[in-house]
Amino acid sequence: MSAYSFLSDPAFLEERERGNCFVFRDAQLPEIKWSDVVFAIDEAVQNNTLSPVGDRSKYGMILRRAASIRGVSELMEQYGKIDPSLSVSAHCYVSLSTLSGTLGRHRSKSTVLFWQAIGYTAWTVETLDGVKTFALKPNDLIYCPSLMYHDVKPLTPRVGVSLGLDHLYPKG
Repeated sequence: MSAYSFLSDPAFLEERERGNCFVFRDAQLPEIKWSDVVFAIDEAVQNNTLSPVGDRSKYGMILRRAASIRGVSELMEQYGKIDPSLSVSAHCYVSLSTLSGTLGRHRSKSTVLFWQAIGYTAWTVETLDGVKTFALKPNDLIYCPSLMYHDVKPLTPRVGVSLGLDHLYPKG
């Protein structure tokens, strides 16, 4: 059984077909360590691909290119198989405090698969079945279709990797 077999889970495929979000619990993905993230932050500073999130004074950041972090490029490859006509991007969200700024309530133009790698977050999602809140722990993932409103709050210092199937950037 593949480490990425969760992407073919019948319950996920049904919710994806409906255009709804889905939470995967306890995926068996490679462990990301804080040292991996610090290395990626150094790389992002050198490449000018590090951005603050929300209020700059609250210790949150986005690494705009996260493929170099352990396990991310493999997950990108597998996630891309969902729709091979679309490009896949990966961003890493880092919160060093529970007070870290976030994007607030928003909707993404990409279809997002978010991997909670370190720490805990609370996701409030406006699903087809109403507003729901999900607590994500390490190795949980959430699938959120494009344009579905969501809000993420760090419950602890955290690292999460957001993979996007980019509808604005088809391959070819």
